[in-house]
Amino acid sequence: ASTVTEQSAAPDRLQLRSRRSCLASVSALPAAGELGRSTAARGLDDCVILMNMDYKTAFERLLNHANLPFGLARAPDDESYLYHLWHAGHEKIFSSSIAEAYDNIIICLEVINEELNGPMPSESTEQKVSEIDRTLAYAMQVIIIGGWRYYIEWNKNQIFGQSVLNEVAHFNWGIGWAWEGVLAGDVDSIQEHVTMERLGFT
Repeated sequence: ASTVTEQSAAPDRLQLRSRRSCLASVSALPAAGELGRSTAARGLDDCVILMNMDYKTAFERLLNHANLPFGLARAPDDESYLYHLWHAGHEKIFSSSIAEAYDNIIICLEVINEELNGPMPSESTEQKVSEIDRTLAYAMQVIIIGGWRYYIEWNKNQIFGQSVLNEVAHFNWGIGWAWEGVLAGDVDSIQEHVTMERLGFT
């Protein structure tokens, strides 16, 4: 049995939808109880990030999640998905920071989706970019493959128990499916796309 610390990896998080419905979703969360307040506060933070993020920022954050430099600088390591996975394996402590990084990737892909496919991709064949930036595609491949590499390593070396492995598998799968939604070009909400398909993922 694993003897390492397994902190809560899946705090209750707002089901992000799109810029149009994000704040409405937050207002519908329960106001009573400690859980309701903490969930709403986290969800509101995510909405503020989503509604104020532009394409350039989303692009650069995805590069950082892949541990790739952009321009002449890099964002802090603690904002990188792959860094958090590396740190978890190195310290043998799986923290909620990984879930937060996952959430941020989904937010970034919401913004990327709107930029590449328009505000309502399912209703229009116009405003869609026919070619994807090679650097963006490479970053997403690095994130997805890197996430599964850590999963395989942890499973092989029994670094974490099954509950953590399941959580990482869901994160990696969710990122891959979110990117698929961007490439499909007809998905209005990346988060809803991931949530609906995840219901059938075991």
